[in-house]
Amino acid sequence: AVHFVHVKGQHLVLNISPDSVMIRTDVDGIPRPTLLDLGVVADPNALDPSSLIPFIPPSYVAPELLEGAAGGPFGAQTDVYGLGLLIYEMLAGQPAYPFKLRDPEDIRASVRRDMPPPMNRTDLAGDIAIIINQSIDKAPARRLTDVRAFAKELRSRFGEVPAERPKRRFP
Repeated sequence: AVHFVHVKGQHLVLNISPDSVMIRTDVDGIPRPTLLDLGVVADPNALDPSSLIPFIPPSYVAPELLEGAAGGPFGAQTDVYGLGLLIYEMLAGQPAYPFKLRDPEDIRASVRRDMPPPMNRTDLAGDIAIIINQSIDKAPARRLTDVRAFAKELRSRFGEVPAERPKRRFP
């Protein structure tokens, strides 16, 4: 869905957080994510971050949005950051920027300066952590180029997601 918004709509989603994704389980027990909310879809060429920041949960704002002025270095890598944070949170079992900081400005300051704590998972291959860390790098230029490249990297490590079987219809 995010790739579709990028390619067909020439916009960015910018508000990728646990609040915007629902996970449902299909008939085979396979979790299927569904993007529920495109809350802050914006044209990257006309983007004024200061007008959007209040509408994005502080822990999920890409650093370049916090630093940037209108017309800054916004692109597909900005949404890669949001997806990377979601995957980090799922694999680490905790938010990348814990909500123990109460004030939104304190959280945003942490996003600007700190990296999330390392994932303490011995059951994951080391290259998984590399992919995740690359996707949440502070510098957009060091992230994967777009969400399609991010998905391809994850599929190469985890394998393809099985196709969903159609639900059985009764006449």
